[in-house]
Order: sequence, then structure tokens, then C-alpha cells
Amino acid sequence: MGEFSRLEFKGMPVSKRILKPLIDDGKVSWYDDPRLPTLEALKRKGITPEAIRKFTLSLGFTKADTLAPFDSLEAFNRKIVDENSIRLFMVKSPKILTVSNLPHSVVKLPNHPSNDMGVREVTVEGDILLSSEDVEDLKINDQLRL
Repeated sequence: MGEFSRLEFKGMPVSKRILKPLIDDGKVSWYDDPRLPTLEALKRKGITPEAIRKFTLSLGFTKADTLAPFDSLEAFNRKIVDENSIRLFMVKSPKILTVSNLPHSVVKLPNHPSNDMGVREVTVEGDILLSSEDVEDLKINDQLRL
């Protein structure tokens, strides 16, 4: 078995001597806190073992310290879970837009854009939720594509 260096993520402490005081001071809940780069935390965050394996293999084994961007690990994970994940949506900081005379309807949307994973039904009524960022620039009588 050969030697290899510690893998660190930019902006995330990995050393136990740094992590333990964060836990003791109540800044993070435990070693499985999703803000930490521990294996327990990665599992809780939904990072798959396969993604961790592919990510570490992509870095190669070296004796030099490796400072990796966490985005890379997330990208590996996204590729793995993408084909089996249904699509949902959210509205960040929602504001209610009331549309008069909008008929009640139910729209069927696919759960995945390419894989057959069923459909979900979304009810469309007079009140529509819009992101507060989108509402800021909205003026009366503006046309809006939903």
C-alpha cells in the first residue's frame, strides 16, 4: 500500500482538531452536519459512495496536499443521481400574483424530462406564486410568461 496526502475542500475544515471545537461551541450539530466534509455529512447530504469514489479517482493519488473544489464532487454526484431523480420546482421568496378570470385547470407535468418516471398534477388557479426577484421589475399590464 502506498502513501497519499490528505484531501481538503476549499473553505471547509477537515481536521478533527478544527471540527471538534465547532461541535463543542454549537456552531455545527455533529460530525454529520451537512456543512462539514466528513463522510457522515456527505452521506446525510445525499452524496453517493459512487460519486466519492469517482471524484477521488479523478484527482489521482499523490503525496502532495490536494485542495479540491466541493463543486466537483457535487457535479459527479449530480451525474449519478440525475437519471433516477424526479424533477420538482420551488419558488424562492414567493410573492402572490392574482390573475383575474383565470380558469381553474390541472396540468400534468412529467417527473423527468427524458426517463419515464410518471407524471405529477399541478393545479392552476387565480393565485400564482412568483419569485420576489421577478416581481421587482413587474409593472401593471406587463405580459409575463410563466
